[in-house]
Amino acid sequence: MAGYFIESAINHYTMTDGADLRLYNAAKKLADCWVANIGPGEGQTVWWDEHQEMEQALVRFGRFVNDMEGAGKGDSYIALAKFLLDSRSGGNEYSQSHVPPTQQYEAVGHAVRAVYTYSAMSDIAAETRDPEYQSAVMSLWDNMVNKKYYVTGGVGSGDTSEGFGENYALRNDAYCESCSSCGLVFFQHKLNLAYHDASYVDQYEETMYNALLCSMSMDGRTFWYQNPLTAVVDVAQLSLLRRQHPEDAADDPDLDLRHFAHRHICQHVHREHDQRGEGRRNRCRNGAEDRLSVGR
Repeated sequence: MAGYFIESAINHYTMTDGADLRLYNAAKKLADCWVANIGPGEGQTVWWDEHQEMEQALVRFGRFVNDMEGAGKGDSYIALAKFLLDSRSGGNEYSQSHVPPTQQYEAVGHAVRAVYTYSAMSDIAAETRDPEYQSAVMSLWDNMVNKKYYVTGGVGSGDTSEGFGENYALRNDAYCESCSSCGLVFFQHKLNLAYHDASYVDQYEETMYNALLCSMSMDGRTFWYQNPLTAVVDVAQLSLLRRQHPEDAADDPDLDLRHFAHRHICQHVHREHDQRGEGRRNRCRNGAEDRLSVGR
């Protein structure tokens, strides 16, 4: 949850034009605490998290602090994000900790955790221009889109626990958790920022319009937790055909809604309608992230 808090502080700062710094300052204290206590140094803890949101939150916060306070002020947060990723090994496929990130070339394990990890990896690839990170994220994207990707833009067949199955294991009663669509939108967006390739925007739109937006009801009060292509249920299971209320859900749908608070999604939808004829290559680039680019 701490990663979500940090990202909410960025959004709050933006919405208030920096007039209210309470959340921003609290987020800095939290991030500084992590920097001081997690790392390879003496007295620090070597650690990695089990639900990989804080890595991409730290990168985003580092970029934001650099823009607000001057270049270099947020670099320690980005460095910590890379350390958290680099420390992932000796675990299991479920949490993407079976091998170091730079040795991961196939999308495996819990789908939400996976796409959050890959999103953070693409951030680090762009920030550091590390060829091993670049190779890994491109391979992961290629494997996911060409072998583990539904026509709706959803991922996570459910052949493993809420996660990816073998290549081409794309059953119609897919799991395709709504939260994995959120993370996948991030991953596609980050790749577009790094490589300026419209193919990533195509996939971004496919997931956003067909797997993410449709999971929420029109009034935003209920949502689909799973998004199968087909469903065969008996009378006792009719509840599966109804959207869930927040109190009945395993994950808080507010975590899905937070993605719509991200400025890049709002701007993307706006530009989709206002700049239709101006080309697509740079349509998702904005603000502090404009400068992100890696050579091919």
